Amino acid sequence: MWIAFICTVGLIWCAAATLPGIPSVAAWVFLPAIALTLLNALQHAYWSLYFKQYAPGVITAVVLLIPIGGYVTAWAVRQGYVSVWYAAALAGLIVGGVIHTVRAGNKMIPSIRAVYNLGFKLSEKLTKGA
Repeated sequence: MWIAFICTVGLIWCAAATLPGIPSVAAWVFLPAIALTLLNALQHAYWSLYFKQYAPGVITAVVLLIPIGGYVTAWAVRQGYVSVWYAAALAGLIVGGVIHTVRAGNKMIPSIRAVYNLGFKLSEKLTKGA
């Protein structure tokens, strides 16, 4: 359920970013979503190494999400849609998130727990209503 929720939020976020029809506005609004995707992709790669077993999504993360997210961010900077400092600030947030994940060891970090709890609550509401 949480994957469906995140996909819906991502779709709305993308639509909101492109609604004005101005590439620089779209880049400023959408790059944080790309940063969150990159963070989650790096977390999946880390978890596979840490736990020495496949973490769901790691192949997509390594083969698609990390390279494409990095490319889109670099492209937005090269085109002048966002400044280097904005991309660097997002990169800093990604690095901070990875550090938080590494420090957590085998414990689930609070943001991931919150996403799972949201999914459980949404699933419960849907199944009770059915």
